[in-house]
Amino acid sequence: MKIKMIFILNIIIASTLITSCGLLKGYLSKQEIIKVVKENQDLLDRVPDEIKNLSYPSCAISTTEKISIERQLSPYNDNDKDNSNYRDIQGLYLQIVNEDGSNSFFSLRNDVLSEVLNISGVMEIDTSASDNRFFISFDCGGKGFGSVMTYYGFYYTQDDLPIGWGGEDVDLAQNSTGWTLKESEDSDNIYYTERITDNWFYYEMSW
Repeated sequence: MKIKMIFILNIIIASTLITSCGLLKGYLSKQEIIKVVKENQDLLDRVPDEIKNLSYPSCAISTTEKISIERQLSPYNDNDKDNSNYRDIQGLYLQIVNEDGSNSFFSLRNDVLSEVLNISGVMEIDTSASDNRFFISFDCGGKGFGSVMTYYGFYYTQDDLPIGWGGEDVDLAQNSTGWTLKESEDSDNIYYTERITDNWFYYEMSW
């Protein structure tokens, strides 16, 4: 659980460091995300087996063209400040979070994952261990500034049930179109998800 929480926090930090002032911009709309999933169904259905073959319970995958590795380093971890194991990596890479919260990066060769990340607007693929539930998330960007941000994307669950943001197994409230989770009645932290097709769901997370 500790590694999983560090992994989620690193995703948030990387997302907010798009510019030095914390501006987050560039994302696929809900309609565009649904279109991406439906038009690439056969390709996306091959991703779960490819992820399982990597043998990492929690990892992130992107390309240096989509997200530079420098953006993935945590400014709050001393080991990341001295990290230089990524200097020669170009193209597809895999990121794992270590026990101390630092990051390790490895060059990756995988035709299926490369093709998915070639889809316009799909920025990163994430998976994390979640109470024995197999989950894969596809980051499609976000919008906002500072502490007011919204992230968009889609995800896969093997059990065909909705799941919380970052793979958290939480109690979601169902409504007429999907499921929501609100931190409290007066909170602006709202998570929303809805089914696109079997095993695939749309999500948005507002902070």
